[in-house]
Amino acid sequence: MPGALEGIRVIDFTQHFAGPGTGMYLADQGAEVIKIEPPRGGHDRHAEPFSNPFLLLNRGKRSIVLDIRTPAGRDVAQALVKRADVMLVAWQPGQAERLGYGYEAMRELNPRLVYASITGWGPHGGMALRLGYDRLHQAFTGIMDSNRDADGTPMPLPFYLADEAIPPLLAYGIALALLARERTGQGQKVETSQLDAQIAMQSLHFIAPEGRELFATPSSNNAYRTSDGRHVVVMPLTREDWAALARALDLPPSDGAISKDVLASTFATRPLAEWEERLTPENVPFAPVLTRAETLQREQPWANGMLARQDHPAAGALVTPSVPVHLSGRAGEVGTPAPALGQHTRDILHELGYEEARIEALYAGGTVA
Repeated sequence: MPGALEGIRVIDFTQHFAGPGTGMYLADQGAEVIKIEPPRGGHDRHAEPFSNPFLLLNRGKRSIVLDIRTPAGRDVAQALVKRADVMLVAWQPGQAERLGYGYEAMRELNPRLVYASITGWGPHGGMALRLGYDRLHQAFTGIMDSNRDADGTPMPLPFYLADEAIPPLLAYGIALALLARERTGQGQKVETSQLDAQIAMQSLHFIAPEGRELFATPSSNNAYRTSDGRHVVVMPLTREDWAALARALDLPPSDGAISKDVLASTFATRPLAEWEERLTPENVPFAPVLTRAETLQREQPWANGMLARQDHPAAGALVTPSVPVHLSGRAGEVGTPAPALGQHTRDILHELGYEEARIEALYAGGTVA
């Protein structure tokens, strides 16, 4: 069975995290993704030879270096768009139009095009033209207010929530638009924003009848220190869970809550590894608190195919997250390694029908590299 998106061609004009991540999810399912890069490379190539995020988010893609601001570069870009199914951009509202790559202009070139756009604050409203970065939206949407340090200072999450949430959300929107195109023959514009993603990832906390308080996550801490200075999190919810926990801890039988003081003093008597050995056979809902490096060493994510190994010609042997959605017909897969800057420029121009002399002129003029 072919990949779910085999035969779909994506032109990716984006840099950094959210846009390239969207292209990665499409490439993982078989789409051909062509990454448009400026002559000296984008900001996402800031580390040599590659940054770790670049290696992940641009796997399975081909790279063409193209100055899209020049007339000759615009000709190449338009030729690519005419052959594309999806165009992926991440510009401030109005910037695509100023550059000549707005939705209406692209739709005239290709009425079947699915035009996917990411902005910071959304295309409308008084804040639409502000610069938007992940932690600004964490501040605006209540995340930092609900995550404070011991002094009460608002703290961001230790990862970029919207940058990591947008790729699966937007890939979902693109898939919907492609399905709709099968029925209508027409493409459409698909939009999301950092603000949208931050709210979507907190959806349980934004639902309430007007005038009533929003849902708040219970603030209880279920992490307990072990004798070797590690921590284990336990989450007993049912009577059966509490009874199992009591057995594992050699405490008197209980089908109700055990006090936190008792749990804390008991867990402090043994090392983490020993608690894992005691809790597991009793089927207690628990997990050790691991570093990310330790997660890589555990069997569970490997057993389910969520981690993979890849050899990169410049970066060497890599461990990389794999595809988080598994299809029984043909699962997505980690594609070719992230490309070198302009690795496929000449090949792509040949595919567009450019003759060698014209290609050499583009190289000589600095339009491509």
